[in-house]
Amino acid sequence: MKHFLCSAVALSFLASGAMAQDKTLTISVYSFGKDAMDEAVFSPFEEVCGCDVVIETGRSVERMAKIEANAADPVIDVAVMAAQDALSLSRQDLLAPMDFAKIPSHRDLYASAQDPLGNQTALGYGFYATSIVYRSDLIEIDSWADLLSDDLKGRVALPNITGTQGPLTLEMMSKALGHKGADYAATIDTIGAQADDIVTFYNRSSELAQLMLQEEVIAAPVGRFAW
Repeated sequence: MKHFLCSAVALSFLASGAMAQDKTLTISVYSFGKDAMDEAVFSPFEEVCGCDVVIETGRSVERMAKIEANAADPVIDVAVMAAQDALSLSRQDLLAPMDFAKIPSHRDLYASAQDPLGNQTALGYGFYATSIVYRSDLIEIDSWADLLSDDLKGRVALPNITGTQGPLTLEMMSKALGHKGADYAATIDTIGAQADDIVTFYNRSSELAQLMLQEEVIAAPVGRFAW
């Protein structure tokens, strides 16, 4: 089985892989900030390596599914995705190990970013925050458990579990609700029992803008980038 290299931080160390064959490097990334990434990273890299960079975009879970579907004949060389999706791919043996000795800047990374999956198949590229945004003029929130309070019935949105925010939200709500266990079963059951009180389980944070403008939703967990 041919492997592809999943990284969240650099492109240059892949030159001996895909580019040695056809001078084309296919990179799977999030869709936001593409113009800025083109200017700051992709275009300069093309000049340095003398290669063509092909960009594929989408949600992390969607791109993970494509990688899984093409496992026998990979088309992606580098993937930037959520840690939980990278871990899933690693457990399926779909990520190629890196030689960190060939990455001069590796030693300068935070310890937690140097080998986040523990098997040299990924690098951390940034710290990510998921927070609760809410209409402070309409509601006061002191805990993640408040998202399921009576005051927010019919006016709260939660992220779809398949999205980047989903597992992070489950983790925080589980702690706030005092639930035990790493499978989040109790938290999932609690949310399921109140599903009718939740306006939507959103797939993209952009969906929330109009809902909050119309006051259909007044509280929701979102990624910091969406603020």
